[in-house]
Amino acid sequence: MRRSQTIVIAGKTDFQLQNVKDSLSQKFELKDLGSLRYFLGMSITQDSDSESIVINQPAYTKKLLENFGIQECKPVATPVSSSSKLIKATESDECVDKTKYQSAVGSLMYLAVCTRPDISFAVNSLAKFNSKPTKDHWSALKHVLRYLQGTRMLEFVTQKIVEILLDIQMQTGLVI
Repeated sequence: MRRSQTIVIAGKTDFQLQNVKDSLSQKFELKDLGSLRYFLGMSITQDSDSESIVINQPAYTKKLLENFGIQECKPVATPVSSSSKLIKATESDECVDKTKYQSAVGSLMYLAVCTRPDISFAVNSLAKFNSKPTKDHWSALKHVLRYLQGTRMLEFVTQKIVEILLDIQMQTGLVI
């Protein structure tokens, strides 16, 4: 029985991509599924005219909110509350389910690394308390989830790197 495998091929030019496909097709039976549209929970849109790639994770974010039972929560404007002061748990603090907390932090880390750098600081702060999370830590984590509820459709957009560097140089006067 043959198993079907999926691979993603990336390259700078169509010529390079075709060379890789041709080489692989000499050894394996291939089926070209076209441009990448969805991968590891990420929705991907490529625009060849502007040479940009748009990546977002609204379905993953929605599922994350559902998994923690707050899909109908009221959104907040920032990932961290201005009144939030997280400290290490003491002996008298009431702790929450460590496994559930760590699962939520891990899911948020995946979002932060892939498409949501705007939550990186908050997630990094929460991860420091993985060994003994308290109700205050869980509240701060739910605040991040509420932020995601309101920003679920945010997109990570990449552009041609030369254009980005030129734009930085023009705006700042730095010589790169």
